[in-house]
Amino acid sequence: MRHALLALASGVLALGGLVTPARAQFRQPPPVVRVEAAPSVSAQMPAWREDVARHVYAAYAPHIYRGQLPAWMHAVAVTETDVDADGRVLDVRLTREPAAAKDVGPWVVGMIRQLGQLPAPRGLRGDVAQGGAQVPQQDTVYTWVDIWLVDKSGRFQLDSLTEGQQRP
Repeated sequence: MRHALLALASGVLALGGLVTPARAQFRQPPPVVRVEAAPSVSAQMPAWREDVARHVYAAYAPHIYRGQLPAWMHAVAVTETDVDADGRVLDVRLTREPAAAKDVGPWVVGMIRQLGQLPAPRGLRGDVAQGGAQVPQQDTVYTWVDIWLVDKSGRFQLDSLTEGQQRP
């Protein structure tokens, strides 16, 4: 009986060891590849959102899920990111936290903060004319909203560029 309990306990510990590394990948954001955030000339919010998503994909290329996502996602998070007229990240809010994978929300927020700069919303800025020159309204804040679809592997897609999901 004692040997059976020891075997069971060591099996549970081994299983616990298998679960820990999978969760460990969401403890800190992956390294970012520094790419220049080229200004966006998109005049409509959905097009600017896609420009921002393309920038995120370039910065985190190894972590992008290629192809259709699995039918069941590990986590879904929604973020709102405020940027200034030059694209500097001012604030990041998690507006929908993943229900079961609580560690993914801070991971996503950390990835956005780590970028520091997003494509400046030049086409959306509503620059004002002064003396024949366009002067940007520097005090305006723009909000990028996107849905992060995260696989258990730690790879993700953004809703604005998603390739869809497989059928269950």
